[in-house]
Amino acid sequence: CSSLTDVVGGSNWRHGGSATGMFNNCYSLVVAPWMDMSGATNTNNMFNNCYSLLSVPSYTLTAVTNAGTMFGNCYSLRTMPKISLPNTGASTMGGLFQNCYSLSEITGGLNIPYATNTLQLYDGCRSLQSIPDITSTANLTATNQFFQNCSKLLSAPNVSNTTNVTSTNAMFNGCNSLLTLSNRSDMVFLRVYLSI
Repeated sequence: CSSLTDVVGGSNWRHGGSATGMFNNCYSLVVAPWMDMSGATNTNNMFNNCYSLLSVPSYTLTAVTNAGTMFGNCYSLRTMPKISLPNTGASTMGGLFQNCYSLSEITGGLNIPYATNTLQLYDGCRSLQSIPDITSTANLTATNQFFQNCSKLLSAPNVSNTTNVTSTNAMFNGCNSLLTLSNRSDMVFLRVYLSI
């Protein structure tokens, strides 16, 4: 689908199913269609490599367990509405926004109560200056490269409940503009990151 620029209407995932790689490598797709994603169980690579994608609607992913690299390499994506994963078993979210170079704003927070894998979640989001709070993170054990190469990031978001985090390799690597780590969660991250 490398020449696909627009999708009229969308799919209905209300009753379950996988949307893995649905628009993967649709290099020319500009606007993502609204879809009822409430029953989708897997959105891995759904919009991966959609280089021209400018916007996506707000999706509620109530049944998703794997959202890894859902928006990976969406170089042109500028804003991201709230992606709601309320009370789901979404455990894999690695690279969810990886290399979204133009992403400058994320509205709403990220509620990820069952996430265990968030490696490279915002890696390469070099236009982001701030990131909303990330809540319900009790199951997180590793945040490697979480904010890596967010070169314009001025302050890290509040990340609740980081008591189980044991690995933060390269978490702030390349965050050359980072000015503040002000809350307790950031301090926990920093302690692990610096092994102190």
